[in-house]
Amino acid sequence: MTERTCRYCGEAGHNVRSCKEKTRTTALAAQILPRLLRDLPTAIKKAAPIHSLDASMIECKVTPIPGTIKLSWNQASELQNLIVDKINNYSEFQFVDAKLLKEHMSIKIKEGKDQVLSFFVTGEVPNEIHNYLRLQNAIGFLELDFSGFVQSMLEANSDNQYKKIWKEAVEPNMKNGNYSNYEGKEGALVVAFLRSYLRHIQSSAGNKRSSSGSEFFVSMLSTIHMDSRNKRSRYKNAEHTKYEGEWFNDQSPDIEIGWMDDERLSRNLSFKPTQALITEIETAVKEYAQELLFKQAKSITLRSGSKGFGISTISHLIDFMMPNYNKLDGVNNTAEVNSPYFRTVTVGGNLFYEEGAPVKATADIVQKCTARLQPRMTRDLASDFIKMAHSGGYAQTFEKGKLIHGAGGSSSIERSLDVRQNKWNNEPQVVTYVNFRLDPSCTISVSDIVNSILEIYAFAEMSSKENE
Repeated sequence: MTERTCRYCGEAGHNVRSCKEKTRTTALAAQILPRLLRDLPTAIKKAAPIHSLDASMIECKVTPIPGTIKLSWNQASELQNLIVDKINNYSEFQFVDAKLLKEHMSIKIKEGKDQVLSFFVTGEVPNEIHNYLRLQNAIGFLELDFSGFVQSMLEANSDNQYKKIWKEAVEPNMKNGNYSNYEGKEGALVVAFLRSYLRHIQSSAGNKRSSSGSEFFVSMLSTIHMDSRNKRSRYKNAEHTKYEGEWFNDQSPDIEIGWMDDERLSRNLSFKPTQALITEIETAVKEYAQELLFKQAKSITLRSGSKGFGISTISHLIDFMMPNYNKLDGVNNTAEVNSPYFRTVTVGGNLFYEEGAPVKATADIVQKCTARLQPRMTRDLASDFIKMAHSGGYAQTFEKGKLIHGAGGSSSIERSLDVRQNKWNNEPQVVTYVNFRLDPSCTISVSDIVNSILEIYAFAEMSSKENE
């Protein structure tokens, strides 16, 4: 009778049902929820140091595109009805005459005067548009020090899977590949290995006829590729908080009304308009055009479609004004906009806020994370990873729970690590990726990779790096 071999830890004599590493996986996954409940408010406070913006006045100056205002069918219809109201007491055929007046009229934005508007903040609520919060977003808010934690485990007195990965997979490649200047950076290199071989598990999952990837696995995969400088791991006000308040139209662009073919217009109208009536019509049309521009200015987004659909402008304005976002995104307080009437927007004003996490939005995030990390959702994680790791055929990376000899991998590393490799001219050059080739003696298992990552999520400290 063939001896049983566990497809999770790779050891003989048991299957996954009685595997100690599976029990450890479940326990580590369970540690992530209390970790999030404990640290998320602190992490969000660090990423977005605001609580309430009540009584803040946000000012926005929008630079228009000079020239003729092109109206949509609905807008042209509204304008024609407006003219009908003005000529109702003079015209025999109001709708015909109103159409003639509209068609002989040009509406232009004059150069030199910006659209200026402001928003008075009265409250905040969770943004229900982003109702679906993936775990990698929440874990990413923590900005964990992956490399520092693994380095501390490599320097610990007791044995652990990080030492096993270093000795069996990473260190042999460092020596065989003529790498240098990696002493003291072993933790970062082990993290690079974990990133590489977690992608192998993802590839195995993708090669199956039916999807076998759980949300938890996707979250693990996405988050381990994030570091403290990765924008995707940042808390974004616009994604989680909707600000309530009132818009004010502080200044409108200058509008110029022109007339074409006056003689033909006068010949075809059913009445002779007075100069006073023409002035009244022009004034009403200017006010309509200014209100149209005000509405457009309220609806535009700051970054020309890069922020996603349905997020309010004011949330972008607030994110844009916060000093750490300006620093993170490498932008100033002026941005291009996607609009038929405007070129750029410049944000200013005064933010009045209390230090602390945005309580309502944070509570909403924690609630969603709690629902996704209940024991019933993490109980069978080991089985999920086994299904994902063993795909069969040419794409096989694991066999009986262990990495196959020859299943190579590679991963990018930070240039700032200053790890070097001897190149063709025998000169050591800084590398931005490393290759991993496994010896036949390598015994690294699916459980070694999964539990290493779960342990980082559960116990690593938050990064102390400042935004650059």
